[in-house]
Amino acid sequence: MNISGKDLYASLTFGYSNLRENMLKINIINVFPVADGDTGSNITHTLKSILSHTDGTGTVKDISNNFARAALLGARGNSGMIIAQFFQGFFLIAKEFDELTIKALIDAAKAAVASAYKAVENPMEGTMLTVMRSWANQLSLAEGSNVPIPIQLRRALRAARKAEKETTNQMELLKRYQVVDAGAKDASPLPDLARRIAEALGAGPHLDFNVFMDACEADAHRHGVKLTAKRKKLLQSELCDTREEAAPVLKKMYKPGKAAPDPLHGLFEATMHGKICVVEYEPDTGLRDSQQVGLLE
Repeated sequence: MNISGKDLYASLTFGYSNLRENMLKINIINVFPVADGDTGSNITHTLKSILSHTDGTGTVKDISNNFARAALLGARGNSGMIIAQFFQGFFLIAKEFDELTIKALIDAAKAAVASAYKAVENPMEGTMLTVMRSWANQLSLAEGSNVPIPIQLRRALRAARKAEKETTNQMELLKRYQVVDAGAKDASPLPDLARRIAEALGAGPHLDFNVFMDACEADAHRHGVKLTAKRKKLLQSELCDTREEAAPVLKKMYKPGKAAPDPLHGLFEATMHGKICVVEYEPDTGLRDSQQVGLLE
C-alpha cells in the first residue's frame, strides 16, 4: 500500500478539522515565546489557506507542490512559518513521486523536519519542533518493516502525542505554567484505582471497552472519585492493551441509503452482517477494536 495525493489531501483536511475544533484551547495555553494567545488561530489560518489552494486531485507531486506554495502564501505568525517550511522540506522529496512508498515517506518526513528547524533562528526543544521530530523519528523505524503504512502512521502519531505531553518538562516556562499537562496534576488517586479495577476484572484479556469503563466508573463512584474525560484516558492507557493489527473502531454505522461513501470526510463503504452500508470510524486513531465502543444508529 502506498500513499496517494488524495491520501495526503484527506490527511490534511482531517487535521485541519480537528485543529479548528481545538483552536481556542491552543490559544489559551499559548505562553511561548510570548503569551499572545494566537498560536491556535495562526496554525488554523495557515492550514485553511493551504487547503483553499488545492482541490485534492493529482499525484503526490502535485498535491505536495500545492501545499508548499500555499503554505508560504498563507503562513501567519511563527508557528505558521514553521509549518510552511515543513511543507517546503516535504516537497523536496515528494516532488519525485506520484505515490509515496514507506521509504519515500520516511525521507520526506526527515526533510520536512530538518527544514522546519531551519525556520527558527534558535530552535528550542519543548516546542512543536520537538513533536515533529518525534513523529519523524518513530516513522523512520518503519524502514524495512512489513507492517502496513496505516499502522506505522498510527505509531508515529502516538509518538508525537507522547512528545507533546513531555514538552512540559523540557522548557522551564511551560513547566511554570503547566499548560501542556494541565488536568493531569490532580490524577493522584488513579494508580490505586487502576489496580483495584484490574483486580476486580481478573486476569486475561477483556475486549469490551464498555465493560471496562462501567467497572471504572462504578469503582470510582464508590471511592468518591469523579472520572473526567482526562482521567478516563489515563485509566484506559494504564489498563488497556491495544492490538496494533486490529481494525479501527467504528463510530457510526449508517443503514443502506442513509449516507453516501465520502472517504475525504471519513465515510467508507463496508459490508456489515452481510449487508453493504456506510461506516464512520472514530477520529481517535489510538482506539482499536480491543477497546471497542458501541455503534450509534
